[in-house]
Amino acid sequence: MAENSVAIQPGPIFWNVFRGAMTAHGIGVTGWAELEGMKIANLKPMATGATNGPKSKLIRQKMVEAVGEDIFRSLYVAHLRNEGLLQ
Repeated sequence: MAENSVAIQPGPIFWNVFRGAMTAHGIGVTGWAELEGMKIANLKPMATGATNGPKSKLIRQKMVEAVGEDIFRSLYVAHLRNEGLLQ
């Protein structure tokens, strides 16, 4: 399956990819949340889909853009493969 055909979905994998990427960038999720004027307590439910309204969808898109869509997708697909959820 081509990477581009995999839909990025909210959930624990989305959160882990974002958290790892922000850590690698040296900012961490707390730092990113602060830059965006958000509280970290609100960020994880948005990333995992616990909240899924228009604001949550917008924040998830910002999270993907902060990492870079191609990089985020590659990491997301790699995580799916490592979990045995994708071949």
